[in-house]
Amino acid sequence: MRATWLAVMAIVLGGIGSCTYAPDFANDKLVCGQGGTCPKGYTCATSDNKCWKTGETPGGGTGGSDGGAPGTGGAHMDAGSDVPTSNDPRTGFVGTWTFTGGTLNGTCTDGSVVQRPLTSTDYMLITLGTTASTVLAQYYCQAGWTMQLSSGNTMAVATSNQTCIQRTTDNTVNPPITTSYTWSAVTFSFTKTGANTGMSTGHLMGPFAASDNTSGSCDLSFTGPLTRN
Repeated sequence: MRATWLAVMAIVLGGIGSCTYAPDFANDKLVCGQGGTCPKGYTCATSDNKCWKTGETPGGGTGGSDGGAPGTGGAHMDAGSDVPTSNDPRTGFVGTWTFTGGTLNGTCTDGSVVQRPLTSTDYMLITLGTTASTVLAQYYCQAGWTMQLSSGNTMAVATSNQTCIQRTTDNTVNPPITTSYTWSAVTFSFTKTGANTGMSTGHLMGPFAASDNTSGSCDLSFTGPLTRN
């Protein structure tokens, strides 16, 4: 059994890894969600309806020209991006969504297994997509899965043929072991069940390769309800 699997998964699924992480967007690059919601650590500024780091305000704080998601290759919005109008249905999906229940199950070809409930330490970040009728869901994908709105704009479904590289490092061993997962979204959907409640179900799979020269493939599935912070 690959020794790093359980340790790495405990970090990733516990909210510290690359797909359940604390976002670090530049100021004014993320449009506020419905009801003025923003990711953790950010506040919606009424002057421009954009998310600003808590304690910083339009015109008086620090910001950056790149609104990219954390990590190499993160999706970003800039002046040329698709900016929503007040009646854009995508704003109903934007925000930080925390799991309030559900389960996560994963297995790898080396015999590693993870089976646990989803709790308040698990969350996904949804931002605007780069084209109309799309959003980006950051969960086991730092760059964000492209999700197409459907079913009367109450559901977002991952478009086909997407892959996402996720890297995690296990610092509990010496030397630390870095593992790279190349996930494919077999299925991934997010359905709004209310203004600030939703349900997400997904099935991800793909190969992994680690710095200790181990490799194989993993299969991961999750389902559970969420609430928007």
